[in-house]
Amino acid sequence: MTASTPAWLRDARRTADAPSSRPAPRPVQRLGQALSWDGWITLGLLAVVLLSTVWSVEQAEWVPVRPSLSLIAFLGLAAAAGFERLRWHSALALPMGLALGILVVMWQTAVVLPAPGWNQQFDELVLRLEKWWTLARTGGISIDPLPFAVFLALLTWAASFVSTWFVLRRLDMWWGVLPAGFALLTNLSYLPENYHGYFLTYLFAAM
Repeated sequence: MTASTPAWLRDARRTADAPSSRPAPRPVQRLGQALSWDGWITLGLLAVVLLSTVWSVEQAEWVPVRPSLSLIAFLGLAAAAGFERLRWHSALALPMGLALGILVVMWQTAVVLPAPGWNQQFDELVLRLEKWWTLARTGGISIDPLPFAVFLALLTWAASFVSTWFVLRRLDMWWGVLPAGFALLTNLSYLPENYHGYFLTYLFAAM
């Protein structure tokens, strides 16, 4: 005599064997959103807008110490896009972006210093910035170009990160177009006419 299987157990087995119809987890959904064509096109045009300004500043060679502003701008754009895809609140994303930017700027500035190794490069960076800060507090004068190079790098990161964040969050390209255009025109006003091609690149992406 064979015992019959209870109905509730047969139903449970069929449910377990059936393919799951639950929606994909949120990170997977957000990854799909991040890979949409309109998102990539927006990021690509924004990158050209930002980099056209950065390239003009790099070619001007305002300071002898030149961290890679192009790489800093690109990393700022990528970080802001990543934070926005995670749906972080602005109160968390912007301070985190600033902290990450400081680390990136210190890294990119230290690697161009003439010290023989990373530890020595970092020590030189901190020492020169401390010396500049001491002179600034005491009314002294510093002719070291390193602090200005750090300022340019921090400004590049901040402009790239904040512009990208608000473009993706507010879905309005003007957040990236107007600040970059102002910075580009300001920089070009001090340069000869052969640098004006960067403005054409900017216009192409902004239109």
